[in-house]
Amino acid sequence: MRLIILALSVLTVLAVAIPATADPVLNGPCANPNGLPVVTTATGVTADVETPWGVLGVGEALSGGTYLVDLEGVEVGLKKTVNVTLSWTNGIFDELTDYDMVIGGTTYDASDTTETASLSMGHCKTISVDEVYSFTGTPADSLTLDLSISSFSF
Repeated sequence: MRLIILALSVLTVLAVAIPATADPVLNGPCANPNGLPVVTTATGVTADVETPWGVLGVGEALSGGTYLVDLEGVEVGLKKTVNVTLSWTNGIFDELTDYDMVIGGTTYDASDTTETASLSMGHCKTISVDEVYSFTGTPADSLTLDLSISSFSF
């Protein structure tokens, strides 16, 4: 009997000494008073915001817009990788055309048929695509800006 009481005492001390793990605190939805386009993810699902533009000639520029990153349902304090991809089509001249974009003062100017910026973002942050401009080549039939959130934490 004494051994049983001793064993129960030891188990009680261990139960008190080892804290219970609480469920992680998750982000709630972002307030969006300015009505910005929202890029959101929940449980690792990627969402896209597509913004097709018309013709943009060589040397012309336009604002790419501002977007809200809403990590609702993601653990508080985690950052995600947000990919901003600019792509274009103009028929047979795709390889001869180059568009660049400026995000937060940084220029993305790869010599490919797409431009991609990978940014580490937290909950309820904004991305400003300051400028999209034609670097060289012929006007595009369409320009598309895709924003997606990876399912992996940064």
